[in-house]
Amino acid sequence: SKVADQIGIFNNLAASGLQGILLSPTDDKALAPHVRTAARRGLPIAIFDSPLDATVGTDYINFVATDNKAAGATAAQTL
Repeated sequence: SKVADQIGIFNNLAASGLQGILLSPTDDKALAPHVRTAARRGLPIAIFDSPLDATVGTDYINFVATDNKAAGATAAQTL
């Protein structure tokens, strides 16, 4: 499955000595324990696009995503 593939890729990258990981989780709950484990080992992880069922500042360093409602309102006003 895509989730199992992403977990495998994430764990391989987390163990490879990278200085940080950017992650757009395919499943907010399934990836959370893997992110927590890597964060406890000191690996900085930033989440983008899709949320993660974990705590910003503890389990990952930040979350970046588009506010679709605000973007839609801006597009409507522009039109």
